Amino acid sequence: GSGQYVFFIPANTNTGATTFNRDTRGALSVFFNGAALIGGELVQNIPALLYEDGTQYQLIATAWNGMNYQTRGSVTSASTLNLDTAAPYSQVTGATQINAITLGNGRIRWLEFASTPVIANGASLILPGGVNITAAAGDTACFVGEASSVVRCLVYQRAAASGSTPPVTAFTGGLYRLTLSNN
Repeated sequence: GSGQYVFFIPANTNTGATTFNRDTRGALSVFFNGAALIGGELVQNIPALLYEDGTQYQLIATAWNGMNYQTRGSVTSASTLNLDTAAPYSQVTGATQINAITLGNGRIRWLEFASTPVIANGASLILPGGVNITAAAGDTACFVGEASSVVRCLVYQRAAASGSTPPVTAFTGGLYRLTLSNN
């Protein structure tokens, strides 16, 4: 019941939104990081731990290394970059301009760029400073999926600062690019 943990080994890998039916509770939705599962979070024969919060199950832990930041994958740049199927920390290859990103609500992906795609700011892809970014090899970024298919870049960090292009890092509500002074 509510407040209980369930440790189990899935018989199959989930391919979309998932429910878990246990005892007399009926089928309850399974969530991870505040969002419904979209596929691949529960992996066949890999132990998982769920917590029932009274309304739904929360995926607390899995032994699958794809759910943590140890796995490094690769995704090819595209006009619409699909990060839902990318590893949590992936390298983006190719230089095709990125106009949109597919990333489920509440999901986070860290990226390292291997080439120079332009990332286009827009209503559904919100970038620091509200301007397009031309990536360079070694640059890193963190993206989070929000409601209504909006994806926000939380942090963008240049691999190396150049004289004309400072690192692009922004934190909402924070102060940055200030000089310490004791005057």
